[in-house]
Amino acid sequence: MHIFALGASRNIGYHASLRLLSKGNTVTFVLRNPSTLEADEALKEYISSGKARLVKGDALSSDDIKAAWLGAVAVSPVDLIMFTVGATAASFSLWEGFVINPRDLCTRSLLTLIKAIHSAMPEHPIPRLVVLSSTGLTRESKAVLPYILRPLYGWLLHVPHDDKKGMEAVVFEGWGKPYEAGELPGETVLPSGWKEGLPSQNGEWAKESVIIRAALLMDSAPRERYRAQVGDFTTTWIARRDVSHFIAERLVNEWETFGGNVVTVGN
Repeated sequence: MHIFALGASRNIGYHASLRLLSKGNTVTFVLRNPSTLEADEALKEYISSGKARLVKGDALSSDDIKAAWLGAVAVSPVDLIMFTVGATAASFSLWEGFVINPRDLCTRSLLTLIKAIHSAMPEHPIPRLVVLSSTGLTRESKAVLPYILRPLYGWLLHVPHDDKKGMEAVVFEGWGKPYEAGELPGETVLPSGWKEGLPSQNGEWAKESVIIRAALLMDSAPRERYRAQVGDFTTTWIARRDVSHFIAERLVNEWETFGGNVVTVGN
């Protein structure tokens, strides 16, 4: 299997990639700065064998993504896109909580990715796509959120969660389904005309894709014991490496169960 990975220089995407590489798969890492992984001890063997491909590219640059994609498919067809893009830093506002820059990082990166792939290879379907999101984004998902997390999610994480909602809405568009009523973010995240340039395969160009709504992410040791099910359920936290475990050990082997759905992962 060949995985095209964005946002995999660290944390969930990185550790999922290591697991996938250990099974003999190929991973193309698209990185703003490939030097961050060039000397990585855990990757050295895979880099030298060509199984780990480090490609320079900015997730917000259509030209970079198109070049990275064409380089990847020249090696072998891509079977899975792993999108774990997320902000690495945020400022703090008393009125808005944590503020990421740009405010539409995940949404714009995913739109750039899909449009660049479609532009480069318009006759080819979009491969299976896994997108990392969060619990507690919409009214329905907030309804099952533990009370202790509601102030955190409703105020402190409001801005990054608007970005995640925009990202999810892009996948819902690919499923041919409407996003939860009243939950689309404003034009700062999803400007008018955002659908232009997306594939038009009867509104189902991402029909087998998966949105992972991870619980509050922690840097604790992985347990490899967690809940993963279609839809929302009440959960508080999960280790980042357990989300990686889910992607590499369960999702890719149980796609018939999870494909085309929102999947919550938590303890």
